[in-house]
Amino acid sequence: MKLSRILVALALLSPFVGVAPSQAYNPDHLIRLRNVNNCTACDLRAAYLRQSNLAGAYLLEADLFAADLIGADLTDAFLSGGVFEAADLRGAILQRAIAQEANFGGATLVSANLTDSNFGGSYMRYANLSNATLQNASLQNADLRGAVFRNASLTAANLENADLSGVDFYNANLNGANLSGARFNGASLLSARLCNTKMPDGDVSNRDCSATPPVF
Repeated sequence: MKLSRILVALALLSPFVGVAPSQAYNPDHLIRLRNVNNCTACDLRAAYLRQSNLAGAYLLEADLFAADLIGADLTDAFLSGGVFEAADLRGAILQRAIAQEANFGGATLVSANLTDSNFGGSYMRYANLSNATLQNASLQNADLRGAVFRNASLTAANLENADLSGVDFYNANLNGANLSGARFNGASLLSARLCNTKMPDGDVSNRDCSATPPVF
């Protein structure tokens, strides 16, 4: 099961926080990625790609399970169908990245930039997106159960029909976001910011809109 695989990976990695992961990838695949920025269906499990320039990279259906992608530049990258379970993407740049139907279960995306990205239909259960920027990001039909969006910016993000059960939205900015049809079992928006936010039932919430400034 995906969940059990995530928990096992986290347990194995926890004693080695701050240490480059041991080699599990195919070295030839890593060389190919570095040389041509194209590694479709490659085995890059636990690859050390910290601060790498992967802008525009083709990583369709590639396996980057538990890879170190801290601070990596994945702007305009093609990641659809890829496996990023338990990967560390803290501070990574994923602007305009296409990651449809990808697996980011248990991934760390703290302070990552996902502006204008497309994660439609992706599996992101228990992913940590605290302080991340998801302005105008598409997360339609994504499985986000148990994900963390503390202090994240989801301005104008599209979460239509996403599963948001148990999601942590503490102090998240959901101004202009689309939550229509989303499932919210166990999730709360009490501490989130809502303005022109389309709610699961289709109604629009302006609960936290700033007062209109006076006209002189």
